[in-house]
Amino acid sequence: MRPLLLLGLIACGGTGDNITIVGNPGEMSARIAPASFAVLTEVLQPVDTLRWTHCDGELVEQNDLDLDLLYGQGLRVPAGCVSALTWIPSAPLTLTGSGSPGAAMSLSLDLGTVELPLDPPIEVDGDRFVLEVGHIGWLDGRYLQLDLGPDITVDPSDALAMALADRMSNGHGLFTDSDEDGELSATERDTERLSRPEGPFTAHRLAAVGQGLAALGSKDGGLDWVGSAPGQTTDPEQDVHAVAFGPQGFVAVGGAAQAVFLTSADGLAWTDGQDAGPGLQAVVHGDRYLAVGLAGRRSFSTTGLSWTDATGNDGVTTYRAVAYGGGRYVAVGDGGARSTSADGDVWTDQAGGDDLLAATYGAGTFVAMGVGGRVLTSADGSGWTERTALGTTVRGVTFGSGQFVAVGDGGSWTSADGVAWVATAGDDLTAVTYGAGAFSAVGADGTRYRSLDGSLWSPIDTPASPRLLGVAYGSFSDPAGD
Repeated sequence: MRPLLLLGLIACGGTGDNITIVGNPGEMSARIAPASFAVLTEVLQPVDTLRWTHCDGELVEQNDLDLDLLYGQGLRVPAGCVSALTWIPSAPLTLTGSGSPGAAMSLSLDLGTVELPLDPPIEVDGDRFVLEVGHIGWLDGRYLQLDLGPDITVDPSDALAMALADRMSNGHGLFTDSDEDGELSATERDTERLSRPEGPFTAHRLAAVGQGLAALGSKDGGLDWVGSAPGQTTDPEQDVHAVAFGPQGFVAVGGAAQAVFLTSADGLAWTDGQDAGPGLQAVVHGDRYLAVGLAGRRSFSTTGLSWTDATGNDGVTTYRAVAYGGGRYVAVGDGGARSTSADGDVWTDQAGGDDLLAATYGAGTFVAMGVGGRVLTSADGSGWTERTALGTTVRGVTFGSGQFVAVGDGGSWTSADGVAWVATAGDDLTAVTYGAGAFSAVGADGTRYRSLDGSLWSPIDTPASPRLLGVAYGSFSDPAGD
């Protein structure tokens, strides 16, 4: 059987798990199609020297190689005990492909010298390896999102480099080629791992929830989703409205006459529950999970399974959104309801104006938005300033990468301060979140979108699912690196 080698690189330089990029990688240059997704057709790394270090210190070199990293490159590996691999490029890594509707795309990245220790050392018999880059399947004929204009040069710290680094990181491993075809199949990746750097690794997850108790998770930035999506339903008791991430994992809330809860440690496998209290519309994690909803309900929990109602719930107000920042919670809802609390238990209430459906906190400012594009801002959650309305209903808002991004009926909006907003026309969207260098949004008919800047959105080509109502990002330590 033939062992297969999976290498991981960190595109932004520095040191990763058992991987070192020597020196400071040069700039990345890109000519990218106007379309924000590109289908990769070639990933080529010219290598001046590929140096294998044996356990006794002997060096064996291969020279003048062109490694096609898109599907793996067969290599002859010197027999014996191998303790390290050094990769000295002769030219930058280049990625080429096409965008929709067929415009050319190319990108180059100078990684500099890459050193990969094999710990523990690997005994090989000189048979063929397959060389791949990055976490499993990152270039497996799929899409690479490049939300930038044509003919540009970007610094390695730019969002493009960060997005590429996110795809390229998460370690390396040695696998057995059970069928001896010189390629690494999905089954071999799952079952034939022989060696991998010690963790812990960082897992990045997206979770989306919606109608029909839909609860989906993605571990690759939103390209592929798994989970439960039973189907469309108009029964409000089966609606899951919102999801948030905290130390116990993802917690989602919903229901109508009775509340429903969904919890997941990893965003992929979900457990459901319910209680006799009114349905919930929104959830956030501050110093605990805090959920708000129908009949004035405001409840808190440390686990997401057992909830305690706050003091002074009025039994009347419908709360639609909740945010946490600056050491306090802010809940907003119908009739312009705005309530604040330092502990999630004792609240101060006020109201007035059109319904508020969305809220977030960023850059020292609470932003609440809603029907008719109503916008309010507050430094403390108590004193609010009415801003110029956007003209159409806003259903979700988040803060990330130094800006506010809102979504709703007919598209999205961006703002540096929560006061002045720039609109981008698009599909109806219901919720938005930020994490791992990108914004993710969901909407009607299970639509999912991704954006690096909050303005240019790329639709994710996924199977139809129920209407999605909430989305959240979370990261956590993953000892296995899966």
